[in-house]
Amino acid sequence: SAQPIDVRLERAGSVGGRILSDAGEGLAGVEVELLRRGYLPGGSTRPVTVAFAQTEGGGTYQFKNVTPGEYYVRAYASQSIRPTRRDVPRSYVATFFPEAIDVAFAQPVVLASGQELAGVDFGLTTSRRRSVSGQLVDPAGAALASAKVHLMPHSTGPQEMLEARPDGAGKFRFTNVPAGEYLLMVADLSNQRTWNGIVRDVSVFEDVTDLRLVAGPSV
Repeated sequence: SAQPIDVRLERAGSVGGRILSDAGEGLAGVEVELLRRGYLPGGSTRPVTVAFAQTEGGGTYQFKNVTPGEYYVRAYASQSIRPTRRDVPRSYVATFFPEAIDVAFAQPVVLASGQELAGVDFGLTTSRRRSVSGQLVDPAGAALASAKVHLMPHSTGPQEMLEARPDGAGKFRFTNVPAGEYLLMVADLSNQRTWNGIVRDVSVFEDVTDLRLVAGPSV
């Protein structure tokens, strides 16, 4: 006869708290993510977003119907939500609980079966805005007026793609860049060259200078 199979059902719970400004006040309209480690080919892992929420009045947020397990909480604000300090150009950056910009320093939140976990409060980290500069090079010496340089944020936050045009010598510069991780690309209307080989990741937590981007022959 078939052996009985025991199936254990875990009750869902919730995770909630407050997101605070650099002055310690609740921030409304902030996007919050709940992340769980996912496995990548080769056995490595990285946090993967499994739920979204947005803070309400007083900076409160809550994720409902969360299954038991270990999670990370990350929050990010649109560029229209500015830090209270205005003495230097600063912006809020994507922040993991409890105030870490790198997941390596984030603290996991462990949810038991049926637990209503509250008090996952943390403040958004601020960082000075930075600059990114460099030069486009066409080995054939052709004009670069048809090229544009793009910085695309890696995060799922509301940051927009930034665009810069090179000058006659191919030099370009982004100013007032919010700190974060970006993908740098070049778009070009010319069909005489390609920039596919220069797509790269750029960490903008300090000023980035002297990027040299050399075009390849058109394919």
